[in-house]
Amino acid sequence: METEAETKKSAGRKALIFPLVALLLGGGGGFGAAWFFASPGEAAPADGEEGAAEAGDGEAAAAGEPGAPAAGGELAAPAVGSAVTSLGTFTVNLRGGGGGRVLRIEVQVEGPTAQAETVAAKTAQIRDSIITAVSDYTWGELEGAGGKTRLRDELLARVNGAASPSQIERIYFTQFVVQ
Repeated sequence: METEAETKKSAGRKALIFPLVALLLGGGGGFGAAWFFASPGEAAPADGEEGAAEAGDGEAAAAGEPGAPAAGGELAAPAVGSAVTSLGTFTVNLRGGGGGRVLRIEVQVEGPTAQAETVAAKTAQIRDSIITAVSDYTWGELEGAGGKTRLRDELLARVNGAASPSQIERIYFTQFVVQ
């Protein structure tokens, strides 16, 4: 029969193992997504932007990004008749006193292939709506998967408003770094 001290020790080990496994799987998924989306003829980054080869925080797989391993080890892919469009990299100051935190995200949107041109034509309006929304968040509000999910949901609503009449089905964070 286990003593109370042994039970607590066992529970502590379990609490440590799960985050470590999640971190390793997430990091591998982030690398896999970056490799999957890298194309040999990719355009150079715009002025003032760094290359997309930087590592994010490894959350691509956990967030269900295309190209990241799915539950059965299969690669997630856009739905048939859907196109994924890159909106580029955003560097946004987060709200908050004194901390001066900056969020750097790379955003891609998925929508019907027939509407990809409309989305591309409204990139300025869509980028503006994303910057406005993100700048109203604090680091504390973005911590953890729940914070990123709330941000993704808000961005989906705002992007659909800016892209109207086109409709975006999903938003993907392919890079997410807070400094």
